[in-house]
Amino acid sequence: MTTHNLIGGAWLATHTGVELVMPLAVQSRIGGRRSTHVADGITTETYVESMRPSSDLRGHLTFHLKHEVLHLELLSRVFAQIEPQELASWISAEPSGQYARRAGFLFEWLTGRELALDVMPAGSYVDVVDSHKLVAASEGLAEPNKRWRVRDNLPGTRAFCPLIRKTPDAQQAMQATWLQRAAQVTQRVCRSRPRLA
Repeated sequence: MTTHNLIGGAWLATHTGVELVMPLAVQSRIGGRRSTHVADGITTETYVESMRPSSDLRGHLTFHLKHEVLHLELLSRVFAQIEPQELASWISAEPSGQYARRAGFLFEWLTGRELALDVMPAGSYVDVVDSHKLVAASEGLAEPNKRWRVRDNLPGTRAFCPLIRKTPDAQQAMQATWLQRAAQVTQRVCRSRPRLA
C-alpha cells in the first residue's frame, strides 16, 4: 500500500513519524472501489477517491474520528508531534463542529495541556467515544465537559483507558447474563451435593 493512498489514522501516523505499539484496528486507504477486508483482527477499509480527506491534520483527524475506531495511543503520539496552534486554528474556524470539539477535548485530556482558543466551542453536547464502535462509560457515568461541549464517556483515565471494540464476539459476550448463569450453576451444584447429617 503506497503512503499516498493512506487516509485517517494511517496517514496521521505516517506523516508524523509515529510508530505504534498497538496496530490500528482499522486501516483506511483510497483505492479503486469500496471494500472491506479483515485479517488477523485488522480491518482494511478501501474507499473511493471522492472520500479522500484534505491532506492536513484537520482532514485526516476528522476522518479518523468519524469513520475509524478511536485509537488513543495514536492520538497521544500525534498530539505530541504537532503544533497545538494547528489544532486550535481548526477549532476556532469550526467551533460548533463535533469532530473539532472532540479533537480539542482529546488533545487536552491526553496531553494535560490547554489549547489557546480565539473562539470558544459551541453546539449540542456529543459523546467523545462512539458507543456503537467501542465500549464506553455508561450514560449515567459520562461527565459533561462545558469547555468542549462533549460528554466524557471514556471508560478510564488518562493513565489507563482500555478501549474495547464492539466486535460480534464482544457483543455476544456482553449480552450474556453471566450473573444469572453463575447463579444457575451454583444452584445446581448445591442441589446435587450430598448433605451432611
